[in-house]
This record gives sequence, C-alpha cells and structure tokens, in this order.
Amino acid sequence: ALSLSLSHLLCSKMALSRLSTAHTDTKVVTLRETPLPGHAARVSRVKLLRRHPPRVLCSVAPNQVQSPFVPSTVADPTKKRECFGVFSTTYDLKAEEKTKSWKTLINIAVSGAAGMISNHLLFKLASGEVFGPDQPIALKLMGSERSFQALEGVAMELEDSLYPLLREVSIGINPYEVFQDAEWALLIGAKPRGPGMERASLLDVNGQIFAEQRGGVLIQKWGRSSAASTAVSIVDAIRSLVTPTPKGDWFSSGVYTNGNPYGTAEDIVFSMPCRSEGNGDYELARDVIIDDFLRKRLEKTEAELLAEKRCVAHLTGEGNAYCDLPEDTMLPGEM
Repeated sequence: ALSLSLSHLLCSKMALSRLSTAHTDTKVVTLRETPLPGHAARVSRVKLLRRHPPRVLCSVAPNQVQSPFVPSTVADPTKKRECFGVFSTTYDLKAEEKTKSWKTLINIAVSGAAGMISNHLLFKLASGEVFGPDQPIALKLMGSERSFQALEGVAMELEDSLYPLLREVSIGINPYEVFQDAEWALLIGAKPRGPGMERASLLDVNGQIFAEQRGGVLIQKWGRSSAASTAVSIVDAIRSLVTPTPKGDWFSSGVYTNGNPYGTAEDIVFSMPCRSEGNGDYELARDVIIDDFLRKRLEKTEAELLAEKRCVAHLTGEGNAYCDLPEDTMLPGEM
C-alpha cells in the first residue's frame, strides 16, 4: 500500500511538472505505514510541488498551425516555451495524423464572472460548445473587490479543466481594463430581487449598475435552476449569431428595435425575429406573420418594458423618472 501511494504521488509530481513551469515552492507530505505486530513503524517523506495561483498565458498568432506535442526525455533549459501542457497540444481523434489549423483567437469579456450564471456559462464557452470546436478563446473575467477571491477560484477551476481551446484567463475589477480589446462582451451582473423588495426599487438599483459600469460589479446569489437555464439561453443566443441561419428559418433575439417593421416602439431592446450569416451580426427577418393572439401578448410585454424604462429615465438622460408599472409581476428565478 505504501509503495502504491508513493508511486501515485511521484506520477502526480511528474504530471504537474509537465503542465506548468511556474512551480518553485515545495511542500513535504509525510506518509506513515501502519506497522504489523512486532514491527517498527516506517515513515517516508515525499516533496511535492505546490502550485502557484493560475496564470494561463498562452497566446496564438493569427492562422497559426499547431502540431502534436511530444514531450522530450531531457528538457532544454535554454528554450522557454510560451504554452504549457495541454495548451500546446492538439488532439483530433478522427484524424490523429493531421495537424490542426486554429482560427484567430477571440477575446470574450464576462462581467459578474463569480456568480452562479457565469459558473455555468464559462465552462460552456471554454469547451467549444458556443463558438465551435476549432475556435480558441481568451476569457477576461470581471468581478468586484468583494467577489475577487471567488473569482480566483473560478480561474483556478478553469485552468484545472484543461480545455484545449482556452488559451488565456485573466481576472480584474476595472471594467476599462477587462473590456479592452474584447470582441464579445457578456454583461452578466445585477442585484437579485429580495423578499419585500418593490420592482421599482430593483429597477433603480440595477439601472445604476448597467448605466454607470456597463456590467455588474456585485456578486450574485442565484438559484441553481434559474442560473443554469439563463446560461443555456445565453449560449443559444450567441450560437444563433455565429451559425448561419438555415434558409427559410429565423430565431428570436433581444435586439435594438429601431427600424423594425412590426410596429414595436423604438429605442428599446425587444425580442425580434432575426437571421444571421454566422459572422456574429444579424438582420431583422421582415417576413414573419404575427397573428392577433401573439400581437396582444407582444403589446402587453412592450407596455411593461416601456413602463420600466420610465422608471430609470433619470439614469438614461430622458428626464425625471416616474414609475407606473402595470402590475408588480415576478420575474423567473425571483424570490
């Protein structure tokens, strides 16, 4: 049992040394073998490497071709690799003999990255489920001072997952730094509605968060079911924009309503039928027939949204705010 444990520990030590070169500190683990009657106890000490906080710094040049990486038996100390472990390897199980051509790296900034919604979303992004199995990404995660320790934990978990498409993870609390050079910005940050909290008060608080910082800086406390479904909705919305829409089909997405052909009020973000060529952009589908039943439902939703907009007029520069919400409805996931 002792030799087996030592073997496992030594194998783990070797594996760690291949995955990163940022290990300088050591920690001693003591193994004690339970003695048989009449025998003395034996104690063995094994030095293990202690991992530093995660810093995944692996960049990919445009149109770079990566070939499978075979670890050498003797490392050359004069050569410093830019990528480590699985981040510099390519595995194509269907065509192992072929090299893989990666697309240009894209930067994805996510606010509220320490919250429950992001906890579901980030791993879907890193796995290739959203942007495709050959699209490398860099995640730029934003939190707050209050949630920074949890944010570090998220970064460590992403590193430990060893997603081949995830080339860089950076964290911060300054939105100007986090959102710099980002091709995609996912604003996931808001204060959840608590017991006895009026809807107008919630709108005022969250309106300030998004109007001033374009992304929440408060850590969220979401229920797991609503967080998971919200993350799935975000994935579906992005995937609809990066996948060509089949001919004759369309998808719904919350977009800016200016110039829409359906009579919906302008200057709001509202669900509209859309089509995409798969380049991240969209165009409104103008040939969708809306029957009377659906139109009534849309008009009711539009009235509620316009009432909410008036509640935060003081934050959007549209005069004094006043609230005349049609009814104090509860939103999905609220308590």
